[in-house]
Amino acid sequence: QTNAVYNLASLFYTLNKKKTEANKLINKFISTNAQDRDGIILNISIKLWIGEVNNAEKLFKEFITDNDLNDEGITSSIYEALMNFLFHYQFNLIYNFFNNEQLGKNLLERFKMIYYATSILVAKNKNTELIIPPEVKETVNKVVGEVKAIQKFYYGK
Repeated sequence: QTNAVYNLASLFYTLNKKKTEANKLINKFISTNAQDRDGIILNISIKLWIGEVNNAEKLFKEFITDNDLNDEGITSSIYEALMNFLFHYQFNLIYNFFNNEQLGKNLLERFKMIYYATSILVAKNKNTELIIPPEVKETVNKVVGEVKAIQKFYYGK
């Protein structure tokens, strides 16, 4: 039953439908699966989607603090969460995460592509792209393209 609850919440989020129901479902799932990594990341994503940005930020910081950033599975989950912050236009939070005294250095070492993509997404001028090393520019541009496509899906812009 708990997998069905998670799967339905995930489906609603993926289809951009029934925000309130998705939030209720993920809360129910988390109440009995508090340490489930996929559940935590989906919870963060849904909180961003429904506009509970402060809650999402708190959950993300707890997740990073409570886990080993050298674990490949954790790294994958953090990447997914960071991308969701971008999908939901939370650029300033991304910058805050990367500039956080305790977390920033580790995040920047592991997620430079997201940092660079964020720089492009909020850039007021073209000079921003000059800081991106040429060898990663193509990858960064793919990340930016993915973010813009998903933003359009969720927000129509």
